[in-house]
Amino acid sequence: MKIILDKETNLCLYSFEDDYNIEIGDENVKIDKHNYIGYLNSDNCILVENVELPEDWKENKFVYNNNNEWILNSNWSEPNVIE
Repeated sequence: MKIILDKETNLCLYSFEDDYNIEIGDENVKIDKHNYIGYLNSDNCILVENVELPEDWKENKFVYNNNNEWILNSNWSEPNVIE
């Protein structure tokens, strides 16, 4: 897997399959030529490849360190589900 981390906190913001082409530029993050994440760029995020996600991975739930270790985000709470 590929993951995008917040550069300051290492909070895992997004995950993508290995076959996705991800380019982190000065103004945005480009995903497979047609999709963009406008609020992220080379100043505030990093791309890490060849990562194994935890079974219960969700956006913003974990902080990742370079030893391939996942730490639960202390600010995480399960989202409310409206039925």
